[in-house]
Amino acid sequence: MARWAAGDKAMISPSAAARAGDAGRGFAVVAHEVGAPAGQIAKATAEIGENVGMIHSRTRNAVETVRDVLAWRPLSVL
Repeated sequence: MARWAAGDKAMISPSAAARAGDAGRGFAVVAHEVGAPAGQIAKATAEIGENVGMIHSRTRNAVETVRDVLAWRPLSVL
């Protein structure tokens, strides 16, 4: 949703503004003002996704390491 708001508002607002006349100009201003925060939200959402992926990968590695440690058996001494 944030990516849609950031990217597509530019295509929607001019055509809607043209059809709506004076009220459309207000709509275009609001759409423009919404664009910057929407872009920031889209960027933050992407960064959060990257962080979640990194955490997932590191957690998987930690689980594999713990499994390896638990499965390790020392060689018996003769």
